[in-house]
Amino acid sequence: MSPHNAMATYKIELGSGNLKGSFGFGKKEDYTYDVPENAIHVSIDQEDHSANTLNIGNGNGKVTLRWDKASRKAHVHAWVNGAVGQGNEVRWTVYCWLKA
Repeated sequence: MSPHNAMATYKIELGSGNLKGSFGFGKKEDYTYDVPENAIHVSIDQEDHSANTLNIGNGNGKVTLRWDKASRKAHVHAWVNGAVGQGNEVRWTVYCWLKA
């Protein structure tokens, strides 16, 4: 392989989760995922599975990711607002890319 070729990588799933509120009540929770030592990138895919009812607050909810390379941890912060009707829900999957 010449030094000008792109580095080969592969993607693995570190974990996934969901957070659901209830009628009138929101939630906030934090989750931690272990990241392999040779990881070169960490990312998150998120989906809003809310019923789009009237929210108590701004928006349905959100998931954010912070990668702490020193401790090899991916920190996920998830929140959903309370709703009038069916509760809001967010789902996510955390991935990392490794050198092949």
